[in-house]
Amino acid sequence: MNDGGSIAQSQWRDRVVSGDPNENVASYSSYMQAHRFNAYGSYKLNYLNEKAATTFGFTYSVAPAGRFSYTYSGDMNGDGQISNDLMYIPYGEGDILLKDKVISYNVSEKFTYTAAQQWADLDKYISQDAYLNSRRGKYAERNGAELPWSANFDFKVIQDFYINVGGKKNTLQFTLDVFNLGNYVSPQWGLGQSSLRAGLLSYTGNDATTGKPSFEFPHRYQGNPTSSVPLTDSFQRSFGLGSRWQAQFGVRYIFN
Repeated sequence: MNDGGSIAQSQWRDRVVSGDPNENVASYSSYMQAHRFNAYGSYKLNYLNEKAATTFGFTYSVAPAGRFSYTYSGDMNGDGQISNDLMYIPYGEGDILLKDKVISYNVSEKFTYTAAQQWADLDKYISQDAYLNSRRGKYAERNGAELPWSANFDFKVIQDFYINVGGKKNTLQFTLDVFNLGNYVSPQWGLGQSSLRAGLLSYTGNDATTGKPSFEFPHRYQGNPTSSVPLTDSFQRSFGLGSRWQAQFGVRYIFN
């Protein structure tokens, strides 16, 4: 029913809905993973008459990178929140009222992004997105959309030197951890992906003639609109710290 929050107000505010914000509707948890594959392995080599040892280990994990909700931008249901209204995915052009959008890309020139152009681009965008296409004629679900699968490979080396002190064997240990080793091998590996546009449609108010809600699909043009291309991909590669390889060294003395 709820993902939880530090206070009741934030729990209510951040729960995306498709109508009454006080209605309890079961849906997916923000942190649910339907599938996950993990692999672990290690090998320890003793040598120098049991005075030293080297251990090699790895962990490998493959899983969807997270979940998110497709919403409107704007306060669709009048609850005072502008990003918590789940989007209705139109089955056809007659399911949505789009409005022409005038775009200014310099002081003297303007371009009209017509409702027909917006629908053509929106329809293509929905078709290329497996989740949106499967929900045509229905509302998006809370946390119903899933990010693409992401793989992570971590590698570890432990070097032990055994030292006799007072008749007891102590250990001087050096460690090397490499996180997301695939990204070290190739800058194109180990990169996660994030949603390019979760707030897909902008709610512009109710139409004065019909009283129906009207929308814009405002995500086509960047820069000069006459030469730009439509938004066509649901996801973008993430180049943040979580997608970059990292390494850490450690030194440890173990008393026995």
